[in-house]
Amino acid sequence: MPVTSALLDDPASAAVDLTVSTLPGTVELDPAVSERLAGQGGALFSAAYAPWPTPLVQSWTDVPVLNGLEMLLHQAVLQIRIFLYGAPDRALPDEASVLTAMRAAIADR
Repeated sequence: MPVTSALLDDPASAAVDLTVSTLPGTVELDPAVSERLAGQGGALFSAAYAPWPTPLVQSWTDVPVLNGLEMLLHQAVLQIRIFLYGAPDRALPDEASVLTAMRAAIADR
């Protein structure tokens, strides 16, 4: 599947299946930019976690919105593995329970 990118202010951007946002949660885009991006179709994946919903997420009312908490959760597990063992591929003791506890902690977001 080809992946293309475009600048936020590019009016020639075509319809998309997914927009990925790694903007900090407090960043507010110009409303016209948010509206144009949302109008391109597809879902919004926002990696921001606080505040939630972000101003960008709030402006996307007619498309599916996915939060990046699950991605950040797995990133945290890899970091813990590195801190404990110096290797991201060495599983934590009872890692399934760790993941369950972390998911429960973010379930209300």
